[in-house]
Amino acid sequence: MPKPKSQTIIPPENGWKQRTLYLADVSFNEHNPIHRTVFFSGFLNGPKNTPGGYANVLSPITGESHPVQAVYYLKIVRELASTEDLDETHMELPPKPKA
Repeated sequence: MPKPKSQTIIPPENGWKQRTLYLADVSFNEHNPIHRTVFFSGFLNGPKNTPGGYANVLSPITGESHPVQAVYYLKIVRELASTEDLDETHMELPPKPKA
């Protein structure tokens, strides 16, 4: 998908968090209607801590993902989950059953 000529990205009110899933409104060009989808922030880059190369828009309808560089418009609606939080909840192994 080619990069749009101009791009509008409206970040979360409290700033970006890395490796986080967000509910987002997205459009891929000026003729594409804005639709609700899931956005993964990946790792944050640069002095402004913005999403970079691993950031993707995930389509719950088609199952495809597109790099953030391909979006024309992206507005974060709310945070869904941080993969760092999910990693922490799965770190401990369950106890072994007693024989």
